[in-house]
Amino acid sequence: MGELGKLSANIERAVATCGTQTLLSQAIEECDPMLLDVRSGNLSDHVAMQPSLIAFWGAKLAEAIREHQRSKEQYDAWWRLKYKVIKDQMLGKSTIDDTKNALIATHGTEYEEWQQHLNETQRICDNIEAWYNAIKQKSFAMNQHISLHNDEWSTNDNRRVPEPRPAKRNETFEPEDDHFAGTQQPRSDKGFGAGDPNAAGNFPPRNLGVGAVTEELRQFKKKS
Repeated sequence: MGELGKLSANIERAVATCGTQTLLSQAIEECDPMLLDVRSGNLSDHVAMQPSLIAFWGAKLAEAIREHQRSKEQYDAWWRLKYKVIKDQMLGKSTIDDTKNALIATHGTEYEEWQQHLNETQRICDNIEAWYNAIKQKSFAMNQHISLHNDEWSTNDNRRVPEPRPAKRNETFEPEDDHFAGTQQPRSDKGFGAGDPNAAGNFPPRNLGVGAVTEELRQFKKKS
């Protein structure tokens, strides 16, 4: 059978298995309309099963087309054989239309059976093709559905008001007394109240407690 033949056989088995897989508790080969509705069930399940749907129904469409083509070839062979017989019987004195009419008149029942068979194989091809096209269109519908959800999530995130950051204890000392209003006091490594209270560098260090700051302010006002 060759390497390609083995690969083809493996694919056929895989495709047949795809048909028995289920989505929304329905087998893929059952053609339930819910299989096309991305709003039904879990969207993740639809996304996961989409390749199996395309593989299975793409293979079925190809099979239906081959069957229809084979039927047409068989019909054409039958028609050529009967046409030759009728033409020989008419000794070449008839036109093409005369020969066709004579053939249909002679083999009318068989001719009708062939026409019905060809119509049926064509109908099967059309139905499977319509379903296969719907399956492929479902891929586009899923992409749009996911895009809309992403837009909604993004909009909701942008509308969220950030919570204010809580202030840290002793992060900054800003005296409220009018004596210090509008005055920028430099910091001193010696701590608040060291040396001359009027000298620069007597602003309290950042790690000074609230109680100590209050006491130093009180002493500073007395000395002032």
